[in-house]
Amino acid sequence: MLVLDVPPRVIDESDHHVIGTWRRIVFTIWRGETTTRGIRGMQEAVRGARADGGLLAMTVVTDQAPMPPGEVRDQLARAMASFEGDVVSSALVFEGTGFRAAAVRSVVSGISLVRKMPYPHRVFDRAESGLMFLRDAGQLDPRLDFPIAGALDALDMLRYREPPSGLSFGT
Repeated sequence: MLVLDVPPRVIDESDHHVIGTWRRIVFTIWRGETTTRGIRGMQEAVRGARADGGLLAMTVVTDQAPMPPGEVRDQLARAMASFEGDVVSSALVFEGTGFRAAAVRSVVSGISLVRKMPYPHRVFDRAESGLMFLRDAGQLDPRLDFPIAGALDALDMLRYREPPSGLSFGT
């Protein structure tokens, strides 16, 4: 693990999510249900972290998080579309292996095709791949904007925070 020059900042967290920022990246980690509170926290993080040159949005869905119901998916899609002008690229990482994970990634990719985001947006199975996409799609200088290893460390610091209730969620 690298020693980060700036630690990630937690914006909101619950048993179901952690939302934080590091440099120009807004991280949303869904470790349980996708909730309205989490979506509001994500919007707050984007508003609060506005940056010259735009933000990068990285959403990580753990393999234990259930698929959100339709109305919550719609709310999430509207929130993400509202980031136009603030977010320059977005990556969604659905972790896990096997049929369920592949099926969820396919559904999410299909939704992304139907509901075009106003910025480049792709679905991945690994955080590292998503971060490389963010860096490249945002046309960032990897030496100045963020090193992938540093971004992975910041993500892990947020991801492995103890949930407020002390519940244990998988990786």
